[in-house]
Amino acid sequence: MKHLALLATTLFTLNANAATFVLENGTILGISDVELGGAFYDVEFVDGSCIDLFSGCDGAGDFPFNDSRDERDPQSAIAAALALEALLHPPGLQILGRVAGCDVLANCEIMTPTFVEGRAVQASITFPDSGSLGTTPLLRFIDPIDDLSQDSFEVYARWTLIPEPSVAVLVGLGLGLFGLYPAKVRPGCSGRGQATRNRVALVPSR
Repeated sequence: MKHLALLATTLFTLNANAATFVLENGTILGISDVELGGAFYDVEFVDGSCIDLFSGCDGAGDFPFNDSRDERDPQSAIAAALALEALLHPPGLQILGRVAGCDVLANCEIMTPTFVEGRAVQASITFPDSGSLGTTPLLRFIDPIDDLSQDSFEVYARWTLIPEPSVAVLVGLGLGLFGLYPAKVRPGCSGRGQATRNRVALVPSR
């Protein structure tokens, strides 16, 4: 995401997952570290056409999720849409601001595309201001050449899988950090050392 150095970030902890909201002037540009089925994704809210945003938008390989109708399948676009809705409309909390690409939050529709059929693309729809949290998202077919920047109520969600570091990299980092400590004060000698993911929560968990 552009201008990351200039963006303010706010963190929520939902279902043991601390996702980072990327904000600019009160607008949510995306969400980082969204956990889905044990994998982590960065999500951008982007305007434009499916062809321009998703590698030509001409095959299922252009999208990270499948078209399964089972919302329990973490690889389905429906599960992804539900995850976004839970983050954007958490129980008991107010949304931070408007979503990029939507002028009015109440009418905002965030589309996660999943596969191409002929000249149409199927997408799961997230309604960030929905009053029916947890219900199965709507599915819609859209024209891949339609430019959503011409609409004030529709935007794409572009999901990018965050790769897991290889075992070799983790071992190398561990050995490097271990070597920074003097022999008498090296941690972990008791066998109780444990690597953790450090986060700073600006908004307390429920």
